[in-house]
Amino acid sequence: VNLEIKRISNPNIIYIGVKSLQEMDLVLEKTKILVVPSVADVFPRIILEAISQNCGVVLSKNCQVAHDFYSAGAVRLCTPGSDSIVREVENLLTNPAILEEQIRLSKKYVEQEYDMSKWKEILIKENKKKNR
Repeated sequence: VNLEIKRISNPNIIYIGVKSLQEMDLVLEKTKILVVPSVADVFPRIILEAISQNCGVVLSKNCQVAHDFYSAGAVRLCTPGSDSIVREVENLLTNPAILEEQIRLSKKYVEQEYDMSKWKEILIKENKKKNR
């Protein structure tokens, strides 16, 4: 895996790398915008975790769920590569109203599409199948 890391003049933008779940909870509490540059994930769970912590999300357009979230206004999309990521992050940081609206729309989208009551029955059925 080749990572392209661009030096960013804004000291509030940092690359944290891979973290454990416990570490991510702490990181997200202090985060305004989470960048998910993954080009291979089908559904990075970190998106839901970030939204639950009121973070804006910049997501690679190559992620399988990217366009569903984007169509709902829940994320900003970037192409692979640092220029696109920097452009989207800087846009959100310099336009707080856009960031606030994205967070509002992302919460609305997740509540509608990822309500746990919808998934509870599916998970129970799958668990029963495994235990047969």
